[in-house]
Amino acid sequence: MPSDARVRTALDALSAPREAFRSAVATADEEIRAARNRIDEGRDPADALARELGPFAIDRIDPARLAGLMQVEAAADPVVHHLLDTAHRVFEGLASDDGTGFQVELTTGGDLRDAVRDALAGRGRAFGVAHAVEKARAHRYQPDADHVLLQPYPFHRWSAGERGLAPPLVVALGGADLRAGSLSEFLDGSVRIALVVRGATSPAPLARLIGHGVFVAQTTDAAALERLAAHDGPGVVAWVESGSGAVEFVHDPSAGDRTWERLTIEGGVEGLQARLAELEGPGGRRVPAADLRHLLELATAPTSAAPTAATTAGAAPAPTGDDAADRLAAWLLARTDLDGI
Repeated sequence: MPSDARVRTALDALSAPREAFRSAVATADEEIRAARNRIDEGRDPADALARELGPFAIDRIDPARLAGLMQVEAAADPVVHHLLDTAHRVFEGLASDDGTGFQVELTTGGDLRDAVRDALAGRGRAFGVAHAVEKARAHRYQPDADHVLLQPYPFHRWSAGERGLAPPLVVALGGADLRAGSLSEFLDGSVRIALVVRGATSPAPLARLIGHGVFVAQTTDAAALERLAAHDGPGVVAWVESGSGAVEFVHDPSAGDRTWERLTIEGGVEGLQARLAELEGPGGRRVPAADLRHLLELATAPTSAAPTAATTAGAAPAPTGDDAADRLAAWLLARTDLDGI
């Protein structure tokens, strides 16, 4: 498909967070295999004790009798063993993923929010089965109630720590299906989403995702994907094609304290105003213009209040702020004729 090369570029740009997730899963799988080995050794407690005691115990200690005296468990809990096997299969599959599990191809007319939800839930199986194993080893696993832990594990159930380990996603889609506002529920922890957009789209589909700590970009520059990967927090980038109709901007949380300081917009605020004037012509406001107006409001720095009619007529301005007394005194002095004093 036309976006294959761009999808691979996006996956490569997000290789660091992708490998971080895979590494965490591989480590968990090592722990699972070690636990399974310990259980396997514990199935014949006499043999396990004989190996631990070594050659010195030969003909001196009866391992079977000692196992009985020590009340060593003769067999592992079958539920624990089953869940360990399940967890191993899940972890092994996720850890060996060559990248295909981190990408989504949205069908024409598909729902972007649902596609991201399902993809994250699929990756989240790692967290679900880990919870199941933990419960089983503590003898708290209830098959009727906890079997859902073995299914795709939805994002809203992930803990803060799990969201910090979130895998990145690359979603390829047509510009007409870029309805991104609903992605806000997933922009938490370290969730990073790269949207590889084909064709024309609305001017500011990502504008409503701008928020504190969230990296957001609409751009034709692939370098924004590297910035997304390096960002310590959630983020989303729409990598659009030239001529898509999208306004190019970057919201970088590290660039300032206020929203308009963090926003870099191609053409600046004046360009946004001109674009908005084109869309809000005599025919009235169009649907795409709402997001563009929201972006304009975020990008516009507040200015001091314009003089009121009363002020321009010579009336004393209402004192506000910490320096109100000083400003009032200055105004009174300016209005007073001191020549005869």
